[in-house]
Amino acid sequence: MNNQILNALLEREEAHRQIVENKLKIITNPSFHRLYNLWKDFDKSTSIENMLSEFNENYVKFWINDKYNKDLTKGFNMLYFEHSGYYGCGETEAYAINFADTNQQKLPVLELMDSRFEYLDNISCFPALTIGVLDEFSMAQDEDKDNWDDDKEWDDRISIYNLFESTGMITFHEMLKKVNFHKISKELNLKFPFYFSFCEHDCGEEPKLIYAIA
Repeated sequence: MNNQILNALLEREEAHRQIVENKLKIITNPSFHRLYNLWKDFDKSTSIENMLSEFNENYVKFWINDKYNKDLTKGFNMLYFEHSGYYGCGETEAYAINFADTNQQKLPVLELMDSRFEYLDNISCFPALTIGVLDEFSMAQDEDKDNWDDDKEWDDRISIYNLFESTGMITFHEMLKKVNFHKISKELNLKFPFYFSFCEHDCGEEPKLIYAIA
């Protein structure tokens, strides 16, 4: 399952990379080129380790703390992670979902406003982790905000943001490979197959699957 998920994420990243690199040939704004170089030189390995450390810290502080999680026995089969988008510094919040998966033999195709999502109250808006590459993007574009003409260059800004977001999903996938789900499944009532999905808040797009446990 995860090979299929990762391939889809890599294809998404490659498509956005090609869009950005085609724009590089004609865009003269140095801020666009600076963001591309920031993406190209991004240290994924260090970021993944930092993401894992923050995830583990928040998991203990919030997710299995009965001060915040009022029902540690409540079962669920999906975690949905939502981030705040272009200006959001990569911060994500987690939601426990009871996902009505009717065909467990295939990876589900998620939909916009998916009616199969039942949001639960045991894990809701919990701090999760910071997507490092999106944090880098937000800081860099904020430093250069006066160098952009939003009326003329907004599409260019969104195209490179999409590239950073795609890479963020890949680093999230790689981070989840390192999580001790054997331990977590003893502390939270995970139902299998278990899915992880990801999306920008209120962006008008369907969530993306980023990881699964059979």
